[in-house]
Amino acid sequence: MKPSTFRIALGSSLSVNAAVTPDEKLVASVTGGTPAGAASAEVRKPVIPDYELIRLIGRGSYGDVWLARGLTGVFRAIKVVWRDRYASDEPFNREFAGLKQFTTMAPPGSEQLALLHIGRSERDGLFYYVMELADDAADGRRVDPERYVPLTLKELRTRKGRIAPPECVTIGLELARALAGLHALGLVHRDIKPSNVIFVGGLPKLADIGMVAATDDHRSSLGTEGFVPPEGTGRPPADVYALGKVLYEISTGFDRQDFPRLPADLRQLPDWMAFLELNEVILRACEPGEGRRYPDGATLLEDLLELQGGHSIRARRSRSRTRWLAASVALAAGAAAAYWWSRRPPTTLAAPPSEERQLIARAWEQTDKSEFGAEELKVAEGLCKRASELDPADPDLWAASSQVDSWMVARRVDNSPGRRESARSKAERALKLAPNSYEARLAQACYLVRAAPLPSADDSTSPYAAEGERLLLQLLKEKPNEPRALRAYAFTELSLGNIQRARIALVPITRNPRQAAWAWLTLASTDFAAPETVARGDVELDHALAIEPLAAAYIHKINIALHWYGDLAKAKDTLERVPPSLAQTDVMVWTVSLVYTWRREPDLLLRYLQGIPRDWIHGLEFNGPTSLLIGNAQWMAGRKKAAQLEWRAALKLVDQRLADQSTDALQSDWRGVLLGRLGEFAEAEKAMRLAGDLLGRDGFDWGDLFELKMEEGQLDAAMDIYDKQWPMMAASYMRVCPFFDPLRDNPRFKAALARAEADPKRSPYAKGRAAPP
Repeated sequence: MKPSTFRIALGSSLSVNAAVTPDEKLVASVTGGTPAGAASAEVRKPVIPDYELIRLIGRGSYGDVWLARGLTGVFRAIKVVWRDRYASDEPFNREFAGLKQFTTMAPPGSEQLALLHIGRSERDGLFYYVMELADDAADGRRVDPERYVPLTLKELRTRKGRIAPPECVTIGLELARALAGLHALGLVHRDIKPSNVIFVGGLPKLADIGMVAATDDHRSSLGTEGFVPPEGTGRPPADVYALGKVLYEISTGFDRQDFPRLPADLRQLPDWMAFLELNEVILRACEPGEGRRYPDGATLLEDLLELQGGHSIRARRSRSRTRWLAASVALAAGAAAAYWWSRRPPTTLAAPPSEERQLIARAWEQTDKSEFGAEELKVAEGLCKRASELDPADPDLWAASSQVDSWMVARRVDNSPGRRESARSKAERALKLAPNSYEARLAQACYLVRAAPLPSADDSTSPYAAEGERLLLQLLKEKPNEPRALRAYAFTELSLGNIQRARIALVPITRNPRQAAWAWLTLASTDFAAPETVARGDVELDHALAIEPLAAAYIHKINIALHWYGDLAKAKDTLERVPPSLAQTDVMVWTVSLVYTWRREPDLLLRYLQGIPRDWIHGLEFNGPTSLLIGNAQWMAGRKKAAQLEWRAALKLVDQRLADQSTDALQSDWRGVLLGRLGEFAEAEKAMRLAGDLLGRDGFDWGDLFELKMEEGQLDAAMDIYDKQWPMMAASYMRVCPFFDPLRDNPRFKAALARAEADPKRSPYAKGRAAPP
């Protein structure tokens, strides 16, 4: 168990999991020539390593999509692109090169369709890529290969007819999030339509990644008639136009060519007011003029979030129009007085923010959320990069970009020396451009407290933290309630062990509507430092959850129940409160797995994990192969051969990553864990030791070696590690966690558990302590 170690014109006219329908004609085909006999080409079934191709489920001009089954029994979609369907090598090779580039540029996150593997066969004249499979239209994640029908948005609309406004808003939110991630990195989709939206685990995703291209790629203009704006495809506003037409179709039940016609019986519909609010968003998204439309997915997302939050877009725009009219009347009424002001210097209205400043503001918004991680930081990085191309002399740009780098280090998205140096050099550049700038000085302080290097592996606090603290105090004298400075100051005091100072800094943030939930969450974390305040932290987590459903708050509540109280029922009750969409995200996978594992419910865990359509989980507490967790569950259920099959599949994934980067400490450590599971103990320890050497300040993961010694039967060696590394471990953790099952009859472990249960600092049930609430 591992709690923490931490295009491009691609050219295809095929929906990933659904065949192109006759009524959806391409406006323009991909540059690269007419496909050679594509329409009449016979069905060929290629050999794809480690996959069984079961049934053809989609076909386009250049490629076929197959329903496939992997070695572990998990179903996938595999697209096969054939060389002989192109007129020449150049477009075929360009598509393959673009696909590889897309895998490095595409933003992470569950809202993007997962591209799991790319392969090529020169002998057979093809390349292929493995993707998540869409849900079955009838049975969701349960797939019967003979009856499988992919659940696309088009299929959903066919089955349900007109979709209610709240569900339309939810669908639009997820798709706008996906677009925001693409647009921030300079990518566009170019062919959004209902048949190119699939549902995976109940979440809508943009399929047909072969359509994705860079905004500066002008070799082709794709799209489907009715979803293409007057100016054509290739820029973010065109994607917004297409998504607007998608929302129009599913909310009205009409064809996109009928836009903007509304239902004749609109006022008789029970949800007509909600429909009008959604229609206000659709009207702006589908504006014929590009300048009047939402400029990208991020701005469309903002209005959809407003709708979901119960705010009126119509009322807001009505107020704007009223203010504009009032201003016009006032100007007309004041015309007579203009003469008396004619001798004064002319005044002008403030110009709207430049595009570069808008990009910086949107980058800040990514880190202004209660919860943000790799996905948001990658988007913010892309926004800063685009801003730097517009005005590289703006100090605020380099300050914001430095802050993004500092957060990447602090959130362990990328804590490499290169990222730390990038944070430092950008803050220094901002200061050189504007030595007295508040933003530049804030960036410098945040670099010092979040990203400055540690001098040795034994240090947990940067020697620069005190200097960062001094700078932050100066900044807070200038702006006492600046939330970003308060947030950084609280972070600094926590790292320095000054819990009370951190709490004082956090209290004002609880009154900030945008960050109140985060502030309560962080206040709760300060209470976990001492056993007597854990219960208070639990209450503060409830304050956070009353404002916003934060994954970290649910995770902390479950960890309190498991690790401190050993209360399996309370952990399960908390888990059942987690929204289903949140429970499927990478950050929650480890915690959900813990609950089922500690409760000894392997079949429930398997059912949950088999609904996760990703081969790799990118979470903070678990960043590793899904099949490792599935193998653990199979082993707990007594199915040892099935477990070993899963572990070998996981080992293959890890070895593939190590082939690309042999010095990847995380992969080396996973290799050790999996070899241990498979009984190759000497090689396992060697891989773990190598990981420890590579990790530097993060040091050796003693938990993995501890478990390896138990698997090997060396229980005294395991207890030696326990005595040295975890002398203050909580009693409930030791008593309830299956991790310690091999030691239950070991005399040394029994004595250690007795000492823990008698210590008030290690057990809520020790003598002199009240029973847990």
